[in-house]
This record gives sequence, structure tokens and C-alpha cells, in this order.
Amino acid sequence: MKATKVSVIIPHFNRGIQCHATIEAVKNQIFKDWECIFVDDDSEGQYLQELREIIKNDERFSLVDRPKSLPKGANACRNYGLEISNGNYVQWFDSDDIMFPDFLQTKVQYLDQNTEINYVVSQTAWHYVKLNTGKDYYHNLESENIFKSYINGETFFLIHGPLFRKSFLNRVGVFDMGMKRHQEFEFYFRVLFCDKNFGVIRKVTAKQIVHNNQMTLQEKSELELIRLSTGAYFRIIRFVKGKVHENKKIILEALIVRIKTNLKKLILKRDFQYVLISSYYFLVLKLQLILRK
Repeated sequence: MKATKVSVIIPHFNRGIQCHATIEAVKNQIFKDWECIFVDDDSEGQYLQELREIIKNDERFSLVDRPKSLPKGANACRNYGLEISNGNYVQWFDSDDIMFPDFLQTKVQYLDQNTEINYVVSQTAWHYVKLNTGKDYYHNLESENIFKSYINGETFFLIHGPLFRKSFLNRVGVFDMGMKRHQEFEFYFRVLFCDKNFGVIRKVTAKQIVHNNQMTLQEKSELELIRLSTGAYFRIIRFVKGKVHENKKIILEALIVRIKTNLKKLILKRDFQYVLISSYYFLVLKLQLILRK
């Protein structure tokens, strides 16, 4: 397949015709030099057929299967899509969200004009299905202390927020497929660790669809959510250990606060296994802060 400017990578699972609006928004981009790779996560046949019908008349779209050697999940699909992509720039996207017509153009122009910048992030509008309402959401992207803000949850990236140079992603690595939740949080921390000097586009260029199950968190108990978020912080602590970074003290101090907060919650929940694990990592962080290692 010929080289292209932007690779848009979209995981797909049992959506089919429901992807129609997303696909039409990709087709309607002002910027035209793109490929769009759908990576299927073992969908049922009817959904695959529906998707094939929608994309069949535009050769810029392709539909591939997640290799059986990779675990099921959106991030495994994103990793595989990255592996087979041909674009100089990479844009992850979800199968139900909507690009505005200037979504790609605005970002590509920014990176073309700022060759020292590895990725650029734009703002998003949220649409709540249950409430049939929406709002523009600004992600505190211009924080003066980006690492502290990110670890505290005051700054965050949605999956479709950044457009990356593919060469930069080759340095960062891929999503951690061993994590059950918060893979994006851990991944974007590594992105910031590699380069915190990203570009910011203040205008809203896409709309994220927030479904009912995303609003309620009913699928997970509070204790399980604490465990899963704690697991993400453990991954980050292990990643930082032994590395040199100009902001390492800030990172370690922010991590200590987050682990301490989760530790208090785990004590209240009497989850003594995670209390012991969290206490261990708390001490590891304290030692790292003293030794800066």
C-alpha cells in the first residue's frame, strides 16, 4: 500500500451500521490524504458485513482482523493498526465518535508548520446520549505543571485528542495490553514523559459520544475501580524507576499523593491485600524521591 500522510486507526467490535456517522465524518474531512484502518476485535459476521458495505466504495478504508496472537480489546487493535499503518502521522479514533470537517486539516497544518513538535492535541465536545445534551470540554492542556495536573486527573487526553508523528510513537512504545483498565492513562503518561512540549489547538474539532454505561460506572464496583486505577499507578512507578528526567521530583511527589489517597480508600474498604501492595509502592516512591532513582 502506498504511503499516505495520516493513518486513522479505529477499533471495531459488533457495531457495523452504527459506524455510519463516524465513517461519513471521515469521508467529509477537508484534508484528503489519509487512510482509515478498521481493526476488528472478533465481531459477529453480520456486523462485519454491514461495515464492509459502508466502506466498500472508498479504497482509503480497510478492514483487518486483530491477530489471534493478541489479546482481545481496543488497545490491542490500536497497537496492531499502528504496526500496519502507512501514514507519517497517526490518529487514533473510536467507532462512534465524530470528527468535524477540519479535524485532520487543523492538526496536520500545525505539525507541518511546527516541525519540532511531536504531537498536537485539540479540544473536544461531549454529547451525552442519555441526556440528549452536550458541552464543549477543555482538558486543561496548557497547565503550568503538566505532570502534576495529569497525575491528579486535572489534565487528560481523550483517545482522539492527539495527532502523533509516527516516528515519535516508535520511541514511546504501544499500549500495555496486560492492563484491564486505564491503559490510556498509563500510555499517555509515557507520551508526556518522552515529550511534554506538545502543541495545543484551542478550538473544538471532534465530538465524543458518551453512552449511558459510561456515565453510571455500574459495571464496576467502587473497590474494583480503586484497584484498577491503583494498578495503573503501579505500572507508572515501575516505568519511572531508574530513569532520569528533569521533572522526576514533581512526578514522584504527585504519585505519592495519588497512591496515598488510594491507600486510604483501600484501608476503609478493608482490602488488606491491596493495602499491603500499595504500602510497598508507597515506600518505593519515598525511596525513589530520596535517591532520585
